[in-house]
Amino acid sequence: MTEPPGEPGDPGNASEPGDPSEPGDPSNATAPWPTVAAGSPGAPERAAFSSAPPPRPTRRLARRSLFGLLALSLVVVSGILVLVVFLLRPPAPVRCPRLFACGGPVTGQPVHSGTTYTSRDFGFKVQYGPNSGTQTSASGIVVSYAGQTSDEQGQVEIVGTLADGASASQVVGSVAQQIAPDATEEYQVPNPYIGGVPAVGEAYNVEDDGSSNSSGLDRLIVLAAVRGDLAIVVVDMGPYWQFSSSNKTEMALNDHPSPADQYAALFADPMVNDVVWPASSG
Repeated sequence: MTEPPGEPGDPGNASEPGDPSEPGDPSNATAPWPTVAAGSPGAPERAAFSSAPPPRPTRRLARRSLFGLLALSLVVVSGILVLVVFLLRPPAPVRCPRLFACGGPVTGQPVHSGTTYTSRDFGFKVQYGPNSGTQTSASGIVVSYAGQTSDEQGQVEIVGTLADGASASQVVGSVAQQIAPDATEEYQVPNPYIGGVPAVGEAYNVEDDGSSNSSGLDRLIVLAAVRGDLAIVVVDMGPYWQFSSSNKTEMALNDHPSPADQYAALFADPMVNDVVWPASSG
């Protein structure tokens, strides 16, 4: 009996020896990867891949970073400006009575006008202008001022003395005690100078029952400065005369209210500022 083609066992269906499709055939083993250098004859061709474009940077992220950097810079610059303004802020102005001007020591040589007094005992000089009368001695000068009423009068005395180791504050207390032992201290004169030398000052009220002024009080102001062994003392004394913005005479001379409250004090500043200390005092 003839077997149908393709049945198992048909020798005609057996694979030919060396057929590469036959499994298990040693000749059918996978050939190793070619070791021929790329580009040489017989080397396999490279697969041609289309080149993909590089990824685009994210513009939104870049813009956010830029805006963040600008904002940070503005904050830093603003902080620096605020700090500079704070550090350079001018100090608050100091209220200063007209008597014995505040503000700092005098620099340079004073511009002299009027009459010059020179102390024979201590060598200091004082410039003074128009007044109602003067009295001089070897140690100092007294300049008087008078207006139209009993309240508008007073004296400014500038005198030298030996400090003998005392401070300016001690000199002020000693002088005030000698002039008016029962005087009541009213205020400290802020930041006074005598001829450019830092001084100490006190203002006092003195009861005067026999006074012809309206208040029955006198105002006593004492300043002192010490350089070397020389102390220069300024004494302003006269009727208490309250200064205010309604006091036309005081405002005409002073242009602002002052706690000095003594007529002669309106004329004292130029003299006190123009005091020239002797070179021997240091």
